Amino acid sequence: MSRVVDFDSFKIMNKGFLEEFNIALNNVNKQKKDFDFDYDFLESALSKVIRYRKIKSSEIRTVVPMTKEKMLSIALSFFKWVDEDIYEKAVNIILQNKNNTKLNIYNVHEVKDFNEKDENNMVKYVNNGSVHFYNLKTSVHIPIKKYLQKEEQTLLNENECTLDDLYVAVHEISHIFDSDVEEDVQGSIIEKEGNNNINASRELLGEATTIAFEELLTDYLLNNTSYSKKDVEKMVNRRINSCLDSAEFTYIGLLLAKEKEKKGVINEELLEKVIRDNNMSIFDIRRIAYYMVNKHCDVFIENRYAFGGIVAPTISKKYREKGSEVLKQYFEEVRNDNFENALKVLDIDITKNGIDELISNMKKHYDRFNGEER
Repeated sequence: MSRVVDFDSFKIMNKGFLEEFNIALNNVNKQKKDFDFDYDFLESALSKVIRYRKIKSSEIRTVVPMTKEKMLSIALSFFKWVDEDIYEKAVNIILQNKNNTKLNIYNVHEVKDFNEKDENNMVKYVNNGSVHFYNLKTSVHIPIKKYLQKEEQTLLNENECTLDDLYVAVHEISHIFDSDVEEDVQGSIIEKEGNNNINASRELLGEATTIAFEELLTDYLLNNTSYSKKDVEKMVNRRINSCLDSAEFTYIGLLLAKEKEKKGVINEELLEKVIRDNNMSIFDIRRIAYYMVNKHCDVFIENRYAFGGIVAPTISKKYREKGSEVLKQYFEEVRNDNFENALKVLDIDITKNGIDELISNMKKHYDRFNGEER
């Protein structure tokens, strides 16, 4: 009995999905036009990052528990260590001293309905840490125990969280520092003509700030607490790997979007060339395409993490060299949507060798914990 061969299985994508992928790339190009930004600069930076190998994680998992109170106490002590003004902002969030800001901490595994809204019509629960702005209100979400496997959840009591959650808390609270949230809440936001009030600088650098604060938290924990380097390393390496994933996704996505705009259509032949040129597998390109088709609204979030992973080591480096004033100047430029000036505060000139300097600082950060040539 002869077998019927499914020739579609030899293709990178079947015809129907390839059509959907082309539509998704059109959406990316449309989104790019909404931002006044030179994406060739981002593509050039990412092209140098995707060569780096992801860090192999230990086969042995460890859970480092702490109470919620201790998590917030360490977070406050850390922010005070960074800067007094930054600490005051963090106090207002953690102690909820302002009526327009709410801190939400909950066990993500116990949430029954992620569509539930609170009294301000804001999402009550989210699966990942995030900050939401709506109707002059701010909601900071810290879902705890997200990184625990099912059997590990039984190791902690109801009031306990983990070292992972401390990093999430610091990350999310740090989103406030370079945002216009205080001005927004007071109703003094100014709509800029022609760009639908989009702050392109913050859209691209928003995660650079938060990842930089994670890096500074690492410094604080190693120098001021008894947490082991091995446990802290795992937090650092997970972020590094996450940023490398985002870099590959964003670079390939931008590359294909540009080709789509130039040639009008992405076909199998072009996909094969991208796979060869970038040492990828068919499964890599399928994963990227699937994400862009099914989660197109999240594509530009990946941009933020990709570029954030490149810029964050320079932010933390300049803080160590110059202190907290460099952070405040950087925040101000980001709030004012001055991308080039924000990087100049960090001694990065994108018209000269800025990309090489960013990549060099990123590599030093990666090697700091892993000590290998990358």
